Amino acid sequence: MFHTMLSVQRLSAAAGVCLVLSGCVKRKETITVHDDGSMALSIEMEGDRADVETGAPTLVKADGWEFSHKLEIDKDGKETLKLSASSTIAAGQPIPDAYPTNDKDQPTLAVRHPTTLTVDRRADGTYYHFRRVYHARRWANVNYWRHKLIEEPLERSDEKSVEEMSDEKKQELVQNLIQFEALKQLSFARTAADALQPPLPQDVWLAACQAVRDAADAIDKKELLARLEREDEDHAKTGADDARVTGDDQPADGESKAAEKPDPAGEELTRLGRQYQEKIGDALRQAFQSKRIAQDTWDKFQKAYDTEMRRFAMTEDYGDEEWEVVVTMPGVLVGHNGDKVEGHAVTFGFEGQALFDRDVELLVTSVVR
Repeated sequence: MFHTMLSVQRLSAAAGVCLVLSGCVKRKETITVHDDGSMALSIEMEGDRADVETGAPTLVKADGWEFSHKLEIDKDGKETLKLSASSTIAAGQPIPDAYPTNDKDQPTLAVRHPTTLTVDRRADGTYYHFRRVYHARRWANVNYWRHKLIEEPLERSDEKSVEEMSDEKKQELVQNLIQFEALKQLSFARTAADALQPPLPQDVWLAACQAVRDAADAIDKKELLARLEREDEDHAKTGADDARVTGDDQPADGESKAAEKPDPAGEELTRLGRQYQEKIGDALRQAFQSKRIAQDTWDKFQKAYDTEMRRFAMTEDYGDEEWEVVVTMPGVLVGHNGDKVEGHAVTFGFEGQALFDRDVELLVTSVVR
């Protein structure tokens, strides 16, 4: 929920108080199509160890894949994790729609990318049509409320920190944060309820909505505000310390060191956010019980509800990742929708946010004469 709150200035730059994406993880995917219709697939992931291991699903060993794991530690103790996996797909065999990840319990939550290779034999040569579609991640259902309740008020504000805000604006910020969390959880709950068969009676759903609103109203706003102010103070101190070290507003390497230092206030906010989510979950359960909904119906709902929360968390993690996909084709390139070409290879580049509410389609056609 309040995963590492930042100063007002940083909040605006990060496009939302409640969204602070994990450190950048780079993915490089290499796809080589051979003229016999076979295909070689490989992926490399690289990033801060914590980001790779705790963010979106990461690569793991799997049957049919060669896997490598390399941890590098620089002189300052920074850990960089490099993972890779590769496989060869024979002509005519199914092409995997995802790479092997550690998300074994619910693999459909990871990014899927159905891939096809069509071999079209014509009088003037053999055409190879490569197509891959990275499926969209649902985002607008939550992001609208983030924009309306958090981003817009911050954009209109001249204050650069919580401390500079008037008491009225502080109260508005805290109230909007809590309202955003309630609406976000209701969005997850609605998706879960829609998956139930038979459908959930409307009066039960309305009771659940009211229970969530009541739980949000009962949240201790003073406690949240105190945590926000402490986070703001800690960040101001960290920025001043960095400036003293380098004589500038940025550390010598051009990257903020704040993420590498202890962040007790941020950790408190994270814990507080989890507590609020638990309260909302309890409110939903009590609403179901008050309507005497069967236990198995509640169990199905809770499983679907937890899945939606996890899916959204993954989408946040994917949002800060970078993709580079290189597709090498046989023969002569006929057309593509990529970013650049080197010889027979077409390179596509996009950020994870490109997947928010839209598919990313990769198309390459070549011909062997």
